[in-house]
Amino acid sequence: MKNSTKGLLCVLLAYVPLGMSYPIAGAIMDTMPVFLFTCISMLIASIIAIPLAKIKEPELKWKSISGKNWVKIILQSLIGTMMFTTLNLYGLKYCDPVLASVITSVSPALTLVASIIFLKEKVNFRKVLGVVFAVAAIILMTVDFSSAGSITSNPIGIILVFLSVICQVVYFLLAKQISYDMPPYSMTAALVAPSFVMLIPFAIFDITRYDLGVLSGTDWLIMVGYGIAVGYIC
Repeated sequence: MKNSTKGLLCVLLAYVPLGMSYPIAGAIMDTMPVFLFTCISMLIASIIAIPLAKIKEPELKWKSISGKNWVKIILQSLIGTMMFTTLNLYGLKYCDPVLASVITSVSPALTLVASIIFLKEKVNFRKVLGVVFAVAAIILMTVDFSSAGSITSNPIGIILVFLSVICQVVYFLLAKQISYDMPPYSMTAALVAPSFVMLIPFAIFDITRYDLGVLSGTDWLIMVGYGIAVGYIC
C-alpha cells in the first residue's frame, strides 16, 4: 500500500471516532462546564500519550527540535487541539450532534482548498475525487439519517462548530509547515500535553462553580472515552 493511500486511510479512520463522539459528548455538555470537561479529557490523553511516546519512540531527541518548530507545534496545540475541542463542545450545547458531525466532515475539503490557496499545493482530479469520497464515507459512517428530518439547531451552535472546523484546517496547514519530521506518538504527546496545561486556568475557574461529586460513573467513562477517541486517536 502506498504511503499516500495509508495516510488517507488513517485520516479517514481518525474521523470515525470523532463523528461518533458527538452524541456522547453532547449528552454531558448540558450538565458539565466545557473547559473542565476538555481539560480532564486532555489530561487523560496526555497520561496515555506521553508514556507511549517514550516507549514507542525512545530514539527521539526532543532537544534537537528547533525553537521555530516548537512555536508551530504549540500553535497547533492551541488552535488544533484546545480551540478546536472547546469550540466544538460549546457548539454542541446549541447544535444537534448529527448536524455537527456533518459540518465537521467537510474539513478535508476545506483543507484541500486552503492548501491550494495558501501553500500553492498542486491539485489534480485524483486528489479532488479522493476528498469527495472521503467526506461522503465519513458522513455515511457517522450520521444517522433516520433522524435527519428532526434536526433543529441554533445558528450560534452552527457557527461555533464551523469555527472549530476552521481551527482544524489551520492545524493541518501548520503541520505542513513543520520542517522537523516528528514521529506520530511523540507528535501526539507534544500536542495534547501543552493543550492540557493551557486549559488548566480555565478549568480552575469552572471547578469553582461546579461540584465534581455530582458526576456519575457514566460521566467519567464518557470523559475517558472522549479523551482517548478525540484527544489521543484523532
